[in-house]
Amino acid sequence: MSGKCRYSHPGTWGHECGKPGKWAQSRASETTANGRYWCVRCDECRSYTGPDNTGFSRSGWLPYDPQQHRNSWLQNRWPNPPAVIESAA
Repeated sequence: MSGKCRYSHPGTWGHECGKPGKWAQSRASETTANGRYWCVRCDECRSYTGPDNTGFSRSGWLPYDPQQHRNSWLQNRWPNPPAVIESAA
């Protein structure tokens, strides 16, 4: 689902917007390999102040570029060291 807006209104789960993403902004994350997680929003959802946009600055949105805005994950390969996997935000 890369490149799509993943904003969910408060009280919903699994009902992400799904419109094409035009804006990206990162936030700190403990679950990514590099400590940052890129979130993608459409024109409408980037202006919402609901919980999914907590911590984002209104002026911090950048035009979404799938080559530049990538999330890094650790893949468990036990007993070998984990591998870093990247995917577009």
